Amino acid sequence: MSTSFSNPDYSAKSYLDHRPRYPQQLYQTILDFHNTPSTTADIADYPTPQTKLALDLGCGPGIATSELVPHFEKVVAVDESEPMIQIASGHLPHVDCRVGSATRIPIESGTVDLITVATAAHWFPDQWWEEASRVLKPGGTVAVWTVSHQMMIGLSISSTFFSVTAYHSLCRINQHGREKLLCPFMIYS
Repeated sequence: MSTSFSNPDYSAKSYLDHRPRYPQQLYQTILDFHNTPSTTADIADYPTPQTKLALDLGCGPGIATSELVPHFEKVVAVDESEPMIQIASGHLPHVDCRVGSATRIPIESGTVDLITVATAAHWFPDQWWEEASRVLKPGGTVAVWTVSHQMMIGLSISSTFFSVTAYHSLCRINQHGREKLLCPFMIYS
């Protein structure tokens, strides 16, 4: 959701073509977490996996969005960049692609089972959590991930700067559910 994405010279198609993909194990971990009740009370309240509606927020050209399609009855992709939404809708015919923001998600309250944010949360103001809470169903899941830039080889000053400014202030580790994750992924919220 960078302002550069709205620049007329920016190529959303090139972004789609050259952006690295995320590992399948990441998606499987998210789905396993989402589909496994956390407590006995959850089993009573949500006896079957909730797979009616997934939302990919800050979807860009739909790289992560496409991985949700086989697992949910409906998938909505939202991004502030109209060129990104045009590219996403062009190659994701079964996805409802919408221009919108993280603080004004164009979805009805309490309807979303899973929200994914793939390497986009750094563009969102903190108020996006309130909006995510508004659209998420009780028992729903929010999965946020990004790439790690904790160390820059040969750039110790840059590494320290990043560690102090970004890693410690932007990434808040969410401990809820971590004991269930037996994988190399960290959960940030």
